[in-house]
Amino acid sequence: MTYQFNKNEIDDFYKKIAKNVSRIRKEKGLSQLDLSLEIGYKSCSLVGGAEAGYKIYILILNIFIKFQRF
Repeated sequence: MTYQFNKNEIDDFYKKIAKNVSRIRKEKGLSQLDLSLEIGYKSCSLVGGAEAGYKIYILILNIFIKFQRF
């Protein structure tokens, strides 16, 4: 049996990820630009978009690829 997530549950999940990206980045003392550069981007639009709740898929994929050695 497979559980089907509704739109609100998915939206809440992405909001939690967005808040965590922002919180952890700040705890590490990184700017949005610093984190963007770490994962291979030259501007902070990706991280800013992820923290705002959109572009989260792209950010997660890039962080996973960059740090897959962990």
